[in-house]
Amino acid sequence: MSAHDIDAVMTKIGKSKQCECGSGATADAIEHAQRALGNTFPDDYSAFLQRFGWAVVKECDVFGLGDGIPSYMDVVLTTKSERTEMEPRLLARYVALMNDGAGNHYCLDCDKLSAGQCPVVLWEHDADDGERQRPMRISDTFAEWLAGVLRHGMGH
Repeated sequence: MSAHDIDAVMTKIGKSKQCECGSGATADAIEHAQRALGNTFPDDYSAFLQRFGWAVVKECDVFGLGDGIPSYMDVVLTTKSERTEMEPRLLARYVALMNDGAGNHYCLDCDKLSAGQCPVVLWEHDADDGERQRPMRISDTFAEWLAGVLRHGMGH
C-alpha cells in the first residue's frame, strides 16, 4: 500500500457504520504533539490526525489528538505514560497507536522514518527481553496498518 492510500482508507472509515471518529486536529496541535514526544510523525499518520484526530475502528481505539478525545486515547498522554510509568518502558523511538487489551501496544517506529513513512510494530509489555526487545513488524506504513484494522479489527 502506498502512502497516498491513506486517503482511500480514511474515506472508508468516514463512511463505515463501525467507526466513530473525532473532528480532526490542527496543524499546531500535531506539531505540539511531535515536540512533546520528541518524534516526527509519518505523513499518513499526520493526515489521519488532521482529518479525524482519533477514531474507534471496529471497536479498536486508534490513538490521536483533538476535541472530544477520551484521555486514554490521547497519543501524547498514553505514549508518555508507557515511557515513564510502565515496565518495560516504551522506548523513545516508539509512539503508541493502540492497546491490544493485554497491555501490548501497536506503535509507530519513528526511528525508521524514511520518505515520510515508518513501520508499525507490536511492543509487548511482558517480553522476556524487556526494553531490549525487537518488536514484531506488523506493517510497513500506518496506512497499511489502519487498512488492516478496518478490514479485520485487532490482531490483523
